[in-house]
Amino acid sequence: MAQITPEQTTKAIHPVLGIMGGLGPAASCYLYQMITDHTPAQKDQDHIDIVISSRASTPDRTAFIVGKSKDDPFDVMEQDGISLVRYGATVLAIACNTAHYFYDRLAAALPVPVLNMPRLTAADAKAAGCHKLGILATDGTLLAETYQIACRDIGLEWAAPGEQAQKGIMSIIYDEIKQGKRVDMQLFNAAVDDLYAQGCDMAVLGCTELSLVKRDEHLGPFFIDSTEVLCKHAMRACGVDARVDAFTFDELAARMRLFGTAERIPLLTEAFDALGGRAPLIVELKTGGDRYALCARTLKLLRSYGGPYCVESFDPYIVRWFYRNAPDVMRGQLAEQMRRSRPSLGLVRSLLLSRTLTNCLTRPHFVAYRVGPLPWPVRLCAALGALLVGWTARPDNGGAEAAMRAYGAVIFEHCRPPARY
Repeated sequence: MAQITPEQTTKAIHPVLGIMGGLGPAASCYLYQMITDHTPAQKDQDHIDIVISSRASTPDRTAFIVGKSKDDPFDVMEQDGISLVRYGATVLAIACNTAHYFYDRLAAALPVPVLNMPRLTAADAKAAGCHKLGILATDGTLLAETYQIACRDIGLEWAAPGEQAQKGIMSIIYDEIKQGKRVDMQLFNAAVDDLYAQGCDMAVLGCTELSLVKRDEHLGPFFIDSTEVLCKHAMRACGVDARVDAFTFDELAARMRLFGTAERIPLLTEAFDALGGRAPLIVELKTGGDRYALCARTLKLLRSYGGPYCVESFDPYIVRWFYRNAPDVMRGQLAEQMRRSRPSLGLVRSLLLSRTLTNCLTRPHFVAYRVGPLPWPVRLCAALGALLVGWTARPDNGGAEAAMRAYGAVIFEHCRPPARY
């Protein structure tokens, strides 16, 4: 396998979506168009950065899985994934359900997260109230059991069309859609009727070519489209429509598995149990909802942790809460040049936060500032005794060693700072 250095995976300082496409080409184009159409953008720069590989010559996935071909598509797919990462992709999406037969090998071979479309789709179906999911997919996908396993892992019943109805689905995919022909809806409806008869209350369009049927034939709510699911989660992985505080924990656990893996966002207490007090914690609190209730609840939980900890936030109200209500807890003020990164704050608020002019009210023990030029109030805080922390040191902005020369401590990624304490 070709090697990728940490520097090659960190050139992008913001999310970049890599689409492994060409599997087939029309479905890949549809995914790209869907992401573009669903992104709330006022100008070009508001859209997600996307790099696409459309390797239409990739060996047929179904033919290999069912034993009709000895041409293994994995090597080509792996090379495409590596190429996308070298072009800056920070998360990958595979625009083909059948290709997820190779998911575990790809996820292990590539240095960035890979979204798992079948697992995400099954989870979304269950969250939507589905009890038994019908699977409309290629023979390869059914034989690989990607959807069956995804359903079984979350306690969701499933069913597949009978032999004759499945032949009709394969004909639709290979003899019609892939050849640019209009779909024979009589064949399609026969498979759907088969699933109805088996008690399914929802059916997944588990082949990206079948997503085109929903687009062209205006299919109803009985169908969950795997391409739409992949689109939504790819956008969320790139920071679009992804505020965690908009969901309950149950919704997060059911719908937002980490990039389609079995891992979910843990509770803070679960992190405590895993660490067992063996490691110091930096807990960053985000603004949203009732900030003071968040502070009180977090403090109560932190008091139960068996190791050292500190809190930090961009929100000076949160830092001040800890100054007034828990002065013994080490607290830090996060900051950066807000005028550039968060123009919606306005000039006055940006100036106050960028220059950490609220520190006289919050009295932080440390100031964590984005690596780069430091305004004089931040340097003054350091002169008065506050620990100066740089975030985030990466190979592309000088690395941890350079940051350690300018800061008392560093927050780092893809590099290791020299020991100091």
